[in-house]
Amino acid sequence: QAGQPGNRNRPQGAGAPGLAAAKWRFFMAEGVAAVIDSARGRDGTIFVQSATVPTPVAPPAGTNPASAPARRSPGPWAEDAPATVPQVSVSVEHYNRMVRIIKTGVPVKMDLDFKCHFVKGDGMGYNTVAELPGSDKKDEVVMVGGHMDSWHSGTGATDNAAGVVVAMEAVRILKAAGLQPRRTVRVALWSGEEQGLFGSRAYVAQHFGTRQTGADGTPSLVAKPEHSKISAYFNLDNGTGKIRGIYQQSNAKVGPIFADWLKPFADMGASTVTIRNTGSTDHVSFDGVGIPGFQFIQDTIEYDSRTHHSNQDVYDRIQMDDLKQAAVIMATFLYQAANRDELLPRKGQ
Repeated sequence: QAGQPGNRNRPQGAGAPGLAAAKWRFFMAEGVAAVIDSARGRDGTIFVQSATVPTPVAPPAGTNPASAPARRSPGPWAEDAPATVPQVSVSVEHYNRMVRIIKTGVPVKMDLDFKCHFVKGDGMGYNTVAELPGSDKKDEVVMVGGHMDSWHSGTGATDNAAGVVVAMEAVRILKAAGLQPRRTVRVALWSGEEQGLFGSRAYVAQHFGTRQTGADGTPSLVAKPEHSKISAYFNLDNGTGKIRGIYQQSNAKVGPIFADWLKPFADMGASTVTIRNTGSTDHVSFDGVGIPGFQFIQDTIEYDSRTHHSNQDVYDRIQMDDLKQAAVIMATFLYQAANRDELLPRKGQ
């Protein structure tokens, strides 16, 4: 199946989701061998996410279709996911060439060799956790991390081997410098972040607590004993660029503290402290249960334009000097948080 010349435009408007669902159901009904689409990107860059799973044909019986909420299919990796069509993304330049040839009336032939398969059974993912023990406050912790999983089109160098290596290097700096933090410093390298923060969410639920909704619809925190023992979690997951500052996640009281910690790095260009929130990565798992969780602000470099979930997310795109700068700042934040007399303030305190 091939359509119009590829571009970055996507259907918009209220009918777009329904049209997309109908399209994929049509492909299934026609029994197509595969669907070839033009990936977002240009100049050899191919951005790839995951396969599309057709949504159910209709809402449950007795539901008004006009008022029914949008229906979502499980991810293609889920054991209960329905069958779908094999899907391949190619560069927009190659896709458009095929479309031009078809328009001249010349048949286009392709050889597709699929070698992927799903293994049912133990779908367990594993986090990697290590600690630098504290001294007089060793029962309290400061955490730092990034995620180890990545998308299949590249090796995941900027998303998120960069964050992983900065977290590891920050703790190595503390150890190599002979510094003894008062609180325990814990580095966590997460799995399953790309599928929905699975690794960090499961860890937070196991160690710190969960949000539950009561019968009246009111959410409440079910905290575990360790919840009161963690000061903060710091995350790095926006590519290879230098740290320029940090998001407060609407925690007003940490603003002056972070601004003071960043003062020595003003000449490195790191000085911004913003009350704003940012999402889509593992600090959200901590912030969601009331634990101070923060993501650093980074230079974007080529993250959105070239490397994020693309075939260009490889080692050659890493900026080593930028990662060294980030590791030094990260180590400083860890040491400062670990040695405060009090835990970092939480929202509402």
